[in-house]
Amino acid sequence: MKKTLFIATLFLGNFMGFGQEQDSSFIFDEVSISVNRTFVSDANTTDQYGFGLGIYHTFRKEHKLNVRTGVEFNQTGQKKGLIYEGEYILFDGQHIYEKTFTNVNYRLNCLSVPLTARYNFGSKIKFFAEGGIYADLMFNARRDAYMFSAEWRDTAFVVKNEDVQESVNLVNTIGSTFSFGIRFPIKKYELIIRPEYKFAFRKVYDSNISITDMYNHYAKLTFGFKW
Repeated sequence: MKKTLFIATLFLGNFMGFGQEQDSSFIFDEVSISVNRTFVSDANTTDQYGFGLGIYHTFRKEHKLNVRTGVEFNQTGQKKGLIYEGEYILFDGQHIYEKTFTNVNYRLNCLSVPLTARYNFGSKIKFFAEGGIYADLMFNARRDAYMFSAEWRDTAFVVKNEDVQESVNLVNTIGSTFSFGIRFPIKKYELIIRPEYKFAFRKVYDSNISITDMYNHYAKLTFGFKW
């Protein structure tokens, strides 16, 4: 939690400072809604769909090269075939992990803070390419799964087989983002359609077993309204 607050404060401080230097009328000038799909691509993962919302501010908006930042809410999902947790133990004549989860559905909720540069070209209808970095600040993640567990208590193992729905502790991550899109003029406003890909640099979940590493890479299709 302290790490989340530190990263959020750092980004917001840079955001506000840059805005005061560049644009005295500092307001958000774009809102968006999006659908997303994870792109993890491994044998243990099934990618799933999610959604997002965002608000942004554009600096240097009268130039071809803009700088953009803002705040997004993104919910992503993915399904893992197997997740192992706990110590490696000897149980019933074989070595297993204390907890084994199967058919694990994850829902990850995070606040995303992007910082990007956008290059625009075209006259009335504008096209653009955009790239930069982002931070995903994880504030809520849940999973539902079937769990087998074997826990040693006093003189014997306590064995459980049950369906679970629970919160999980995942870590914040940073990554790179790239998108391209089109801006349609509507009187004094603009409709923006923008496919985007976010690539995370670090794992959000790692139990030190390669099969259960989790990254939160995802692609988005965003529909924005800009004034």
